[in-house]
Amino acid sequence: MTNFYDIIDKIKTIAEGTNFTNKISFGDISDVDLDKKTNFPLIHIVIEKAIVTPRTIDFNVRLIAADIVDYYKEGVNYDQSFFGNSNMQDILNSQLWVLTRLVTSLAAGGSRDAGFTIEEEETTMIPFLDRFENELAGWEADILIKTPNTANTSSNCD
Repeated sequence: MTNFYDIIDKIKTIAEGTNFTNKISFGDISDVDLDKKTNFPLIHIVIEKAIVTPRTIDFNVRLIAADIVDYYKEGVNYDQSFFGNSNMQDILNSQLWVLTRLVTSLAAGGSRDAGFTIEEEETTMIPFLDRFENELAGWEADILIKTPNTANTSSNCD
């Protein structure tokens, strides 16, 4: 048996431990009700692919941390030319923290008890702005999670 469930459960458990996440979802991002405001801030988990070798199954996992951009209709008392008239910078700040905490927790051994490891020492996080119809902003990170390939020794799939 692969550690597929262990991976998504561990990511979900760590993500639930932050005050900046209302919902954790899994699968194709187009299946998430992005118009429902109570879903945000959101962590979304996508398994991009699994690479099977004789000893390991390596999962490419995409993590998306997003929130809805709110635009201020009334005047604000700060430099709009730098900060704009929205909470975009606040979202980028908080969602970067959420993804950093999630990836750091997984890499620092939080995944070892679940039977997988993250081999890479660094993770590139890519910001996105005004994405999707309801103007989401946040960050994406792709990570490689290695699990042992126990298919040859396990009878769980018979």
